[in-house]
Amino acid sequence: MDLSKLGIGTRLMSAFGIIVAILAALVITAKVSQDKQASAQQMNIHTYEVISEADAMLIALINIETGARGYMLTGVDSFLEPLNVGRDAFQSHWSEIKELTADNAAQQRRLDSVKNAMSSWYSQAVEPALALRREVVSGAKTMDAVVAYEGEAHGKSGMDEMRRQLAEIKEVENELLEARIAEADDARATSSFVLLGGGAFAVALSILLATIIARSIVTPLHQVLRATEDLRAGDGDLTYRLPTMGAE
Repeated sequence: MDLSKLGIGTRLMSAFGIIVAILAALVITAKVSQDKQASAQQMNIHTYEVISEADAMLIALINIETGARGYMLTGVDSFLEPLNVGRDAFQSHWSEIKELTADNAAQQRRLDSVKNAMSSWYSQAVEPALALRREVVSGAKTMDAVVAYEGEAHGKSGMDEMRRQLAEIKEVENELLEARIAEADDARATSSFVLLGGGAFAVALSILLATIIARSIVTPLHQVLRATEDLRAGDGDLTYRLPTMGAE
């Protein structure tokens, strides 16, 4: 394209438009990257909440187990307080984590499995143990029966299974967390590359355009000056014609 055929104003506006377009692209890239990082950060907070709820569920199960063992040893009802608190806490945290993972069908199935396992464990291991200890308190049975029951480890397999399921839920969330962190890092690296590269390109292009436009303006002016000098040296030769130049 011959810039000399364009007016000075058109040349300047074209150059300015190109630079503005580059800067706009850089701003858009930075905004997209920022949005991705903000979204990833928000999801990371969500993941930490899920992990925290899973940990709280395990603590609740341990409290139930602790309360049951305390009552089995003493037969005193006050030792059942951790059990009662733990049972309520388990249900509360289970409901919370179910809501947090409502968009993850696989996690929902795992949580349903944990709740079913807890119900089976409580009804098949905890409640029979408490009932047996009450029989000892009433005199219907002796502590030998309690010792024998504990020795059979009725609730161990159920507790181990719930630990495994909760660990799996946390592992899945940690994998999601790592994937989002990697995605955010990639977005940050891409943004830095585009901003630095694009900025350097914009500077180089600005210098190039300024040089081209300056030449397209200065060269005709030099031609005019030479033509003026030639006309002056022509001793009044009115047939001398100025050289053809651009729009301005």
